[in-house]
Amino acid sequence: MSLQDTLRFPTDIDKDWSCATRPRIYVDCTQTLARPVATGIPRVVRNIVRHGAVAAAARGATLVPVRFQWGRFVSVPIGLEGLPQPTMPEHPLAARLRKLLVPRTLVRKMAGLATRLQDHAPASPGMLFGPRDVLLLPDSSWGEDFWEAIDAARAAGTRLGVIQHDFIPVRHPELVPPKSTAVFRRWMQATLTRADFVLAVSETVARETRAELLALGRADVAKRHVTTCRNGSDFGATPAPRATGSPVRRSLRRFLEDGSAAPFLTVGTLEPRKNQALVIKAFDRLQAVDPDARLLVLGMVGWRGGAVAAAMRSHSSWGRGLLHVGDASDEELLHAYRNARALVFPSLAEGYGLPIVEALAAGLPVFASDIPVHREVGGSHCTYFDPHGPGDLAARLWEFCRNGSQPRVRIRPDRLPSWTVAAEQIVTTALSHVEAGLEPRANAARSRLAG
Repeated sequence: MSLQDTLRFPTDIDKDWSCATRPRIYVDCTQTLARPVATGIPRVVRNIVRHGAVAAAARGATLVPVRFQWGRFVSVPIGLEGLPQPTMPEHPLAARLRKLLVPRTLVRKMAGLATRLQDHAPASPGMLFGPRDVLLLPDSSWGEDFWEAIDAARAAGTRLGVIQHDFIPVRHPELVPPKSTAVFRRWMQATLTRADFVLAVSETVARETRAELLALGRADVAKRHVTTCRNGSDFGATPAPRATGSPVRRSLRRFLEDGSAAPFLTVGTLEPRKNQALVIKAFDRLQAVDPDARLLVLGMVGWRGGAVAAAMRSHSSWGRGLLHVGDASDEELLHAYRNARALVFPSLAEGYGLPIVEALAAGLPVFASDIPVHREVGGSHCTYFDPHGPGDLAARLWEFCRNGSQPRVRIRPDRLPSWTVAAEQIVTTALSHVEAGLEPRANAARSRLAG
């Protein structure tokens, strides 16, 4: 069954969804549609929608992606390639020119107009939630004030599910922007006090979820309704195309193909938590003994990532032995996985470590920082290094280089998580809670009839 066959969106005859017999799974995509990011949580959300639509249809249900807008949840129309792709970040030079050429007064007037337009929302109603529905929160919508709408849905009998990616902002506050911890804490408490079930992306996160639920006095949910659902590794099976031109830009393709050896690859937003500064230090040590060593960094510049980006641009090997691309598409990332020498994933904290399984699925050797969740996800297939020791990483990379040409990693596909399996688990869990929520209503109806 194709994605086109499974997608179905509301029509005029579906206005009273609370009376519908076909279960619906609403998937919040608010932040994914707003942020110019193709990795991490946004890719998780997009794959849940793409593969979940097929899994839901196979079970007689409908999956509907939604976004929170104008104080309500509204459906998001999607095509064969999934959710609409966000606009990529503006190039720094273009941003500078815009600031120089566009008067600030015009910018302020446009911002005011946008605010007034937002205040005058369309008169059409949002989603009409009912007892056969599930609202799933897989996105990083931590700052959204959608609790009134969610409480109204729950009052109508809709079940609430949460995809828990991590607890990094509250467990490692030093690795995130200062305001993020307070925002995330409020979101965490609001979701976990309302959730009927939680799907954690790793056993590590599942244990942390149970602990947080117990602290909130929700022992039953902690004991019975927290399960692990691992993210898929096969995002490249159905990539979304770039809007125009070749799927892989010439400069990136040339960098991967030039040189006596393929470059090492590191993937992730440039920020302290992702620890790219350690990789640059290790790379400098490696180049001292192996001048042919090269490094490719894929990831947009995030919080406090400007210093690392500047250090790369001013590096003596920039353009030849070192390259940073901040707006790589899915196709370009997949091309890098298939043509790099090895992945270096140095994070200080993760809820899962999606690039690890994606690289392994592409047959790429992986060097990962030695933290518990990476051991869980990568198992014996990765080489682990001290996330605080650039010398340790440099030594392991040098040993790897000395061994000459390395065979690509061969792992049976069924040993790696897939998005098909993940989506089936998500949909099955969601629908089981629809049935659990309907049972008390059915019993109450039977009691009224008997009386």
